[in-house]
Amino acid sequence: MFIMSAIPQHVNQLMRIDKLNKEWARTHAQSCAVFSLLVNIETQREATLSFTSKPPSFLDSKTINLLIYKQT
Repeated sequence: MFIMSAIPQHVNQLMRIDKLNKEWARTHAQSCAVFSLLVNIETQREATLSFTSKPPSFLDSKTINLLIYKQT
């Protein structure tokens, strides 16, 4: 009889742990996505800034400045 009454409590604890684990996984995935986004923005910005030292002939300085502004 003791075992039967203890099972629901353990099931509830496992369900709570599962819920917390899913919440942590979701938060971790969102954090990774934000970090990846920031790295991509910084990489694109650095690549765009490298053009300022020798801009290609098909982009004028106004266009480059707009690109840099848009990435920040």
